[in-house]
Amino acid sequence: MLDHAEGETCGENVVENLLGESNYLLLGRSGLGKSFHLQHLARRASKQEEIPILVEARHLKGDFTLALRRAVGPYTEIEPRVFLDSIRKCALKPLLVVDGITGREPFVPDLLKDILAFQVQCESRVIIGSQHEFHLPGGFTAHPVNLAPLTPEHKRAIYSFHAGIADTPDLEQFCEAFGTAFDLTIAGRVHADARKSLTRAELYGLYCRKILPAHYSAVAASALRDLARQLSINFVSSISLHEFERCVEASLKRSRGSLHVLDELRGCRLLTIGDDMVSFQHDLLKDYFLAEAVWRDRVDLVQLGEELSKPANQDLIEFILPKYTSSSDIKQLLRSVNSGDFLLDILKGKAGSKARQVLREECNVLIDNAIQDLGSIELTFQTFEDSDEKRRVGSALLSGTRQWSAHEAQLCSLFARSLDDEQFRDRFFTLLDLAEQTLRAATDRVAQRLKISVRAAWGELIRENTGVLIGGKLQLPLERIMSCIRMNAFPHRARQLARDLYDGLVDRAMSAPRSDFALSLILELVRWDQPTDVDVRVKLLEIAAESRIHILWVQAVAMIQSCSAYVAEERPEARRRIIEILEGMLESVRVDTIGILEALSGFGAMDPPVPLEGALDEFRRAARGELSEHDLFLISLEPKQSRDQFLADTAYGLLSRIFEDIFQGVYSEAYDSLDEGEKVSVLCRAGMAAEAGFHISWILEQLIANGSALAAPIYQRFASFLDKDSPFRQDAVGALILGIAGWATISAEPCRLEGQETPDLRAWGLVAQMLFWMFRLESAPGKARIESLWKCLNREAPLAAADVFYEISVSGGFSELRKDVHGKLMRLLPNETRKMLDTSLSNKDSLTSLFRVWQGRDIERLRFVIDSLGEFGIEANIELLKSSAEDARVGAAAIAAIKKIRNRERGFETTR
Repeated sequence: MLDHAEGETCGENVVENLLGESNYLLLGRSGLGKSFHLQHLARRASKQEEIPILVEARHLKGDFTLALRRAVGPYTEIEPRVFLDSIRKCALKPLLVVDGITGREPFVPDLLKDILAFQVQCESRVIIGSQHEFHLPGGFTAHPVNLAPLTPEHKRAIYSFHAGIADTPDLEQFCEAFGTAFDLTIAGRVHADARKSLTRAELYGLYCRKILPAHYSAVAASALRDLARQLSINFVSSISLHEFERCVEASLKRSRGSLHVLDELRGCRLLTIGDDMVSFQHDLLKDYFLAEAVWRDRVDLVQLGEELSKPANQDLIEFILPKYTSSSDIKQLLRSVNSGDFLLDILKGKAGSKARQVLREECNVLIDNAIQDLGSIELTFQTFEDSDEKRRVGSALLSGTRQWSAHEAQLCSLFARSLDDEQFRDRFFTLLDLAEQTLRAATDRVAQRLKISVRAAWGELIRENTGVLIGGKLQLPLERIMSCIRMNAFPHRARQLARDLYDGLVDRAMSAPRSDFALSLILELVRWDQPTDVDVRVKLLEIAAESRIHILWVQAVAMIQSCSAYVAEERPEARRRIIEILEGMLESVRVDTIGILEALSGFGAMDPPVPLEGALDEFRRAARGELSEHDLFLISLEPKQSRDQFLADTAYGLLSRIFEDIFQGVYSEAYDSLDEGEKVSVLCRAGMAAEAGFHISWILEQLIANGSALAAPIYQRFASFLDKDSPFRQDAVGALILGIAGWATISAEPCRLEGQETPDLRAWGLVAQMLFWMFRLESAPGKARIESLWKCLNREAPLAAADVFYEISVSGGFSELRKDVHGKLMRLLPNETRKMLDTSLSNKDSLTSLFRVWQGRDIERLRFVIDSLGEFGIEANIELLKSSAEDARVGAAAIAAIKKIRNRERGFETTR
């Protein structure tokens, strides 16, 4: 077993954990050694009176009994039923261990039902090894155990074990390029033949040459390349034994090879050959032989680059890139890489030292060009006049910059992810200093010319250049790099990034001339790290307050608020100075004070704005519909506002305060103190507020849970209207779903969706009726009505349907009423679903939407269609999916969908 630190989830710790009394879900990416740990678990289980039954994913073909038969077959000839009965009679219990699934296979829901039935019937514990977590059916619980990534010590242990040598620190050079247990296994096996640290391409080449039949190695390799081609063309990882033999025989016929090669390959360790299916031992071996085939087929480098740029071939680049030693050739192939993760691997040396050198040079050239381009920047600002005729600052407009390529945009992201490299870090700070100097000087000149506030213009430039939005045309590499830093940092890498950049950013933020770019970035990064540097953070807050730049104030207040618990426990003496700064900020502004007030509350500097008794009284008056003289005065100022509308808006405002930190939980406690009747009255009034904001979904969920018929007008309101112009699209769709769910509890017929009749509204109306009948499926006509509506949808609004299901899928929500409602509707009538998806993909450029469409949304919707077709599609849909397989935007999704369909048909997929 692997050595492990205390609390580390690997080695003996994992096995001991899995030997507990519960069911477990062992999670970890491919190659971390899940199978290794599960096999050790199986050996140990018998000592605690459990008989392990190890079921492998490759045996799962839709028949769980057959999978069990194959699991016990190597050890006994008796039927699984008899075997399990024998275990019971011996006063033992079975331990079902399922290994080798990714967690995203289409058969997982059915598999889990079979596992649950097995567990109940056999009183068995269950342990499942998976790459990803998944939803468990009701009645089945399993505690997740996340396998720790391989440490350098683990890598050496695996490598040395398979190499048959002692584990010593100098083995690290042979292991550092590999991240999976399979890589390390075969690396150890060829250790005696390796004179240096190998790339993955070199490793697999050496391993395959060693394993291939000695007398027929060239012919056998050619046959395996043809096998890899066939698997790739059909987007599968396995084929039947009959298809395998035909493929190899055809290859041998072309190469005039001996049929003895086929006999040799049947026993070759590069392949896994079962009773009726054949695959490569690992998908990486398939990729290696496919890469060799693609490389041999295309001598021209431009053609090779075009082929490798296809989504299906991205995994092949790491096997081909190390073959080249010319910098120009490597640069050409690097432009085929669409994966930022793979570029990062290249920069770490996993594709060889030459590729690493070339990529580092490209990153440095990027920074050189970015610095040079600063001299060409032209800056101006959009301006507008407000009501007091003062000129105000709008967006900053940059021009004059060079045309940056898509590859250079990728390099910006790569550079941002590589700032643990000291040389890159120094170059980043050089670019930051020069860019800020250039932009500050340009802002001063433009502000003077346009007669606008320098501070306001500079604040707008900071806001636009230190945000997290990435997209559109690359103009300023520093902007893209800082955006990538912030996006990559949120939140899991923030601590490491903060530590890598901490000294440089803090020094620039605190030293004259102070860097506002550095201040903005460090304020964001340290929010996610342990606030042991309270004094530094207080100083950063003070500097941001002195700047009087709005975006820096917002960031600084959020940063210091994240420290409140730590300060209270570990540094209470710092509280006074923090409060002084925050109170000073509060006195300096007239708008946007909520964040400052909430921060002051967090540091205990404010009593709740309203006492509990006052909040309770407000709720009860709202429940009774009482109006004070002040309320009546306010109503008189708005002649168009009715008494009922004022009460509704007031009730909604009171409920909103439950979720606002500034009230310190007072309104939440007051609401909980109401009796059920009072709660329903307040909720019903709030449900009729003029503007349904963020909290309407919560209000509807509370009403549905209460079950009161008094909520009928609120249900009807939201079940019959969808605000297509709402800036909060997810909330609008969520309110529609919940309104329908509520209406279904009190009505026998659905509402009609209001609005001008268009194909888009018609599609929403039909799906809304389907949702109504789905929520009432216990009624006999439910499914028949849904089927009729599905057919109507495909007939009357075929190009609008996909957008409806996409919007519902992304509408969010955590309640059971909203969870996967689109999927439930689609699964009820899979044939109609398939027809809708097929039509949508065939007409992907003509799909319509009730809502306004922003850049990139059409691609998100297309991915949804393709992903759904992978779940519901059949063999007839594969050709259509293949037409999208080479589209860089959705090709990976199309390939995954094809594999899902193939998987359902073949039932055997190897995993990475």
